[in-house]
Amino acid sequence: MKLFISMFLLAFLIAAAGAQDNAVAIKDPKAEAILDKISSQLSDYESVEMDFELNIEFPGMGEEVQKGKLIQKGDKFYVDTEMQSIYSDGESIWMHMKNNNEVQLSNADVAAAGGFMDPTSLLNLYKTGEYAYAITAEANGNQEIEFKPLDKSSPYSKMRLSVVKGKNKVNSMKVFSKDGSRYTMKLSDVIPNKSYPDAIFVFDKSKYPGVHVEDLRID
Repeated sequence: MKLFISMFLLAFLIAAAGAQDNAVAIKDPKAEAILDKISSQLSDYESVEMDFELNIEFPGMGEEVQKGKLIQKGDKFYVDTEMQSIYSDGESIWMHMKNNNEVQLSNADVAAAGGFMDPTSLLNLYKTGEYAYAITAEANGNQEIEFKPLDKSSPYSKMRLSVVKGKNKVNSMKVFSKDGSRYTMKLSDVIPNKSYPDAIFVFDKSKYPGVHVEDLRID
């Protein structure tokens, strides 16, 4: 719902439209109504947990698959994959690169300004007035909503959101890059309103002997 891992959410943040430019040249009120319901439902949750599968495709290369888990509670979130974990307590963000046993620590607001946002904020991007969007397909009980930014300089060609019709449920999100790469995130096993301690959203250095923490926060 930034890859998660950070690359995918960054792509979602600035996703554009290209091949179907004409289809998404307006803000479709039907699409807006669906997005309003999904956004409202997420905002009503005290917390949400979900599993995801991220498929990354690069031209001329094989597909890379990353599986992980997301937990969000208000402005706090935790994302875990085989390669990295991301923690945010709403004020700071820790990105733990597991292979290198290194952590980049940043201010949450600075990270967001650079394209790193929590899932709820991402789903609220359509409210900013910076995107055009419309329903472009309906099949097998699903609806597809495609987005483009009004800024033509985006490196991404389009973003596609697949939702279950009438259930305010997101199935997947796909980002198309102008360089030919594709990022698809499939969501499953969504659990709302579960209780989590605040400590889960903070990186605990004591659990990772020898870890190097690069503090990039701005005082």
